[in-house]
Amino acid sequence: MLLLERGELDAAREHLLANQRLGEDAALPQNPYRSRVAMARVLQAEGDVDGALEQLDEAERLYVGDFFPAVRPVPAVRARIWISHGRTSDALRWAREHGISAEDELSYLHEFEHITLARALLAQDRAEPSEDPAGHVVAMIDRLLRAAEEGGRTGPSSSFWRFWHLPTRKKRTTAGRWRRCDAR
Repeated sequence: MLLLERGELDAAREHLLANQRLGEDAALPQNPYRSRVAMARVLQAEGDVDGALEQLDEAERLYVGDFFPAVRPVPAVRARIWISHGRTSDALRWAREHGISAEDELSYLHEFEHITLARALLAQDRAEPSEDPAGHVVAMIDRLLRAAEEGGRTGPSSSFWRFWHLPTRKKRTTAGRWRRCDAR
């Protein structure tokens, strides 16, 4: 996935195809599922949203649970693709159907899903601005950041800041509170 993040889509695709050829016969039960999730990311980066969603459908069908929890479940990955392509209502429907809400008790196991919900709610606010821009989301994000910090996880913090682009340009102060800045 490093190749994907560096924008080397052709190389990423080649590595994934080689992985699929080698891994499908290696009796690694998670390989078929994981390779399709990775290919979905490549297809999305190439602009093939339908192809990405098809890969996720196949990944979900091939998923085999094991001793490791699914901390990035396929339905949440699908919701993120929907969000990035303006299908916020589909993402919010996913959250409702899976019982994910801004008021949930937070845990590492569901952190990816809660961050996905926060992204969907922020996208909704950008599309339909309200008087109090995503106020309930600010509280949720603050709780998620606190939980991540308490758990010694810095990855979620950087994930929050990558998508935190409210039109009102809310930023976190050093005291840990949110403040409104000029939208210049």
